[in-house]
Amino acid sequence: MPTPLFPAPGRTAAWRRLCYASLVMAGLATSTAGEAGVPVRIGVPPMAAGGAELDVVVGEPRLSFSALFGSVNTYTGERYVDHWEAGGAAMVHENFVRLTSDAQGHRGWITNPLPVTAKSWSVLLKFRVSGQDSQLYGDGMALWLVQNSNHDEGNVFGREDRWNGLGVFFDTFQNLDKAHHHKHPYVSAVLNDGTKHYEPQDDLPVHTPSRAQHVIPGRTEGSGCSFDFRFSEARDDFSVLNGTWAHLVYDEGRLKIALRQTSSDRWVECIDLDAPGLENEHYLGLSAATGDLVDNHDVLSFSVNTWDRPITKNDIENLRTKTLADVESRALGLESANVVSPNDENHLKVIEEQAAELLRLRTTVAVLQHRIEYELSAVRKGLQHAKQQAEHGAEKLERLQSEVIAGLSSGLGYQMDRRLEDVTEGVKDQLERFEKNAGGLSLSWWFLFVCILAAFGHAHYRYNKIMKTHFL
Repeated sequence: MPTPLFPAPGRTAAWRRLCYASLVMAGLATSTAGEAGVPVRIGVPPMAAGGAELDVVVGEPRLSFSALFGSVNTYTGERYVDHWEAGGAAMVHENFVRLTSDAQGHRGWITNPLPVTAKSWSVLLKFRVSGQDSQLYGDGMALWLVQNSNHDEGNVFGREDRWNGLGVFFDTFQNLDKAHHHKHPYVSAVLNDGTKHYEPQDDLPVHTPSRAQHVIPGRTEGSGCSFDFRFSEARDDFSVLNGTWAHLVYDEGRLKIALRQTSSDRWVECIDLDAPGLENEHYLGLSAATGDLVDNHDVLSFSVNTWDRPITKNDIENLRTKTLADVESRALGLESANVVSPNDENHLKVIEEQAAELLRLRTTVAVLQHRIEYELSAVRKGLQHAKQQAEHGAEKLERLQSEVIAGLSSGLGYQMDRRLEDVTEGVKDQLERFEKNAGGLSLSWWFLFVCILAAFGHAHYRYNKIMKTHFL
């Protein structure tokens, strides 16, 4: 089982690294590594665990990326990742690549057009899956190593079904309508030869003929595990420093995947299975998708390393130590910072560099304050405009109400007057015809006519009184 999602901040490795970086910026941290007087780059321990010297193969820079992302397209003004292509809903920010935001029906991806051809390779992925809801969320994200260099959008975490190669799925959606043989969030490695349909639930009958035409996560022993890599933004202890590391190691036809939360020092071995054929030419990619349920799917770092020999346990440990420190330093913008050694003859020069770095930080803070003020100013302007629009709308509504009442009053009164005139004329015509036919009864019928007129007059008076009571 993974370590608790939010251990005490004072004991976390991320917190210790952040404190160490702060000490370095203050000029208080020192290093005893290497020869005296040789500055050491921040966050990169010169010695691995046990005191052994680091002997890590150089990473593949064109297949790797890590925040901060500073490249901006001259024409669109949008950030991009060098050597990678983003598509769909994916957006490159300075501190992370967001494959999907917490919006329904989104699919986003980022792919690399350069192939991986080494027989032994490693991928260290740092990602963050988070959202507002603590109970309902989805769907998840995927890491791809496939023969198709183009990304074809589809229903498998934003990519095509029936892929040819490897898909590593970080699945957060648990379909309550179907039975599961594992608990979510769930991590699985699924191999496909390009002919089989992806079926996320293993609810097909055992002897169904079509079962052999499906690939199902976790069906092969050692191909998956439950691991809580998803973070709830509703928690008070949520931080943008929260994240998950996934380390894929492929060597001699076998794939192993270990997982670790950034708040922990312990790696959890998750996947160990035979995966022949991945040493041939394949292409890397990442994708994510949301459906009716949503989450943010962010990628913070993607580091690829290759070997031309079998990978040893020390290779893995040293690679993790160096890569994690490098990524943390780069994310904090401390790659170029130096540490003053007590016997450093050039300590004045180093102090000047640190002073310049502090000036850069002060400048950054000033720009940030300006940006915040700019954004708040736009918000205030928008609120003022909305208030004015609301007041103007209220005035128009009052005028419209008055016009409606006046129209109803005049219209109904006019109709009643016309109706009364029509009835009066009709009665008058009837009396005249009756008088011609009845002769001596004319006085009595005129008296009846006067009574009818009085009744209609009284009714008209009552109507006007009612209209004034209800509308005025």
